[in-house]
Parts: sequence; structure tokens; C-alpha cells
Amino acid sequence: MDNKKLTIDAFKHMRNQADAFSNYSDAFDEAQLAGWQYFFDGVPVTEKLYKFARELKYKRPEFIFRPPNAPRAMGHDHALYSVLEILHGDDMSLIIGQISTSGGNGDYLLHSPNIANEKYSLHNPDYYTKASSDFKRAMKNALTYLKPVTLAQLVDKSRSKIRNAFDEMVEAVSDLDRTLRHRIDRDGDALITEFRNMIATGYQPVTQHFRDLADEVRKAESALDELQGYDPKRVFVRILESRVEFVGHEGESEYDRRSGFFRTQPQTVATFADLPQEIQDRINVLQITNVGDMGIKDVGAKIGNNMYVVYL
Repeated sequence: MDNKKLTIDAFKHMRNQADAFSNYSDAFDEAQLAGWQYFFDGVPVTEKLYKFARELKYKRPEFIFRPPNAPRAMGHDHALYSVLEILHGDDMSLIIGQISTSGGNGDYLLHSPNIANEKYSLHNPDYYTKASSDFKRAMKNALTYLKPVTLAQLVDKSRSKIRNAFDEMVEAVSDLDRTLRHRIDRDGDALITEFRNMIATGYQPVTQHFRDLADEVRKAESALDELQGYDPKRVFVRILESRVEFVGHEGESEYDRRSGFFRTQPQTVATFADLPQEIQDRINVLQITNVGDMGIKDVGAKIGNNMYVVYL
């Protein structure tokens, strides 16, 4: 169980990490009390899964193995895991696949987004699964299909987040504009009074209420005018333990802007400090924002724990 700390660290990136870790701790304690001998990286697993995971860890030491949310009962007097999620040590926020075993003398199973099993439709989970009763073939499948998530795959997966961050930024200004117009309609009596004052004084606002409202309207309309024609160059950045990857796209049309496509070739630098200064400056601002927040004009948006899209 020397690698138990790696398993615990991996829980940090799970949405339901508290429940998952609690389930894992209970299963671990029960298996220890029962004298179970097959623990992989501190996880009580079936004998067959132990063999699969141990060999794969030997071949790919950079892989981190994490149990899913809850163990599955396997006919023992305590709970065991028959599935292990696999992360890459360079980016433990992303699952690159799963290994599992079916009951009895069943198959070794591999699930990976890199698999295209054409026996099934694209929307069937088994489309991404390879099964084999032969251990050597199962290992070959695992070594072939379990790969780190590429920058291109991340960009493709994050299109909706990239688009939503930008669109919400525009929508927020539009909402403000609508709210101010509603206030103008609601405050009709004040406007009539001000209209009379404007006539009497040569169309110069007199009431503070009207001056403040007029200033807010002008600011909102100015911001909306700016965003309606706003189409910055967008750069997608992923910060890993060993490197930083980025890829940029300068929009050519409204369709391109909304789609979030990135057309230029990905680039890699060794450290954050090696990024262009204009990208560093924007990410430093975005680090204090939350994933899912709307975009910030001329800055960008945070779309993952270590992923950003910046507007240049």
C-alpha cells in the first residue's frame, strides 16, 4: 500500500469527493478487517482487477489509479472495487479511461474515449469499450488506447464552455440595458417632472435622479455598442505539471466567434513564465475567478481548474 497517498490525492478532483472518499475509507477498513489481500494503491480490488492494474502500472508508471464513487459488492462479506479510473500524473483533473473486470471468469474491460467500437452506435457507452478474456490482448488494448488527453481533444470538449463564457459576457450587458429601460418606464412620473424642468431650463437635467439614470444609460449603451462588434483573438491555454500548452484562433466571422473553434497549431512551452507576457497577465487575473464565470472583456474566462481562454 505504498502508493495510497497517490490515490487520496486523486480524490481532490472529483465533484463528489467527500462521498467518494468516505465510501473508499469504509471499503478499505472493512477489507483490512476481513483479511483481504488484494489492495492496489491502497484500494481493495478483486483479484483479477489487481492483476490487470499491477501489470499496467508496471508498464505505465505515470498512470494514477483511482476508485470510482462507490465500490461494487462482489459476493464477499465486504465491499470491493471491480473498476478503477485512470488518470495521468501530469494532469490529475482528467480521467483518461477505466479498467474493470466482469464477474467470475469474465472479460477484462477497457473504457477509453480513444476507442471506436463500431459494433455499437456512437451514443452507446460500449462504443468506447474493448473487452477481452485474454490477458495479453487486454494489456495490448490498454497500452494502445490509454493516452493523455490532447490539447485538441480538450478544445473540442470545451467548445460550449468557451462559447457560453463569451455569450454570457454580452448577455450581462444586454440585461443591464433592459433593466435600465424598465426603470425608465417605471419612473414615468419622474420623467414627466424632469421633462418640464428640461423645457424650463433649456434641456439641462435638474434632478439628481435623472442625471444618475441618464449616466447609467449612456454607460450601458456604450458598453453594449463595444461588445456588439467585439471579436477578439482567443487563445486556449492548459497548464500542466510538466509544460504549458496553448493554441490560438483569430475569429473570421460571427459563426467562428460563437463556435469557439481554434484553428492555429498548438504550441508548447516549458513553464508558465515562458508564455507571452500578454497571456500571462490575463491568466493572473483569471486565476481568482471561478470555473463557469462569464468572460471578462479583454481578459478571458476560466473554463477548467487548469484551463483558460484569453481574449487578446
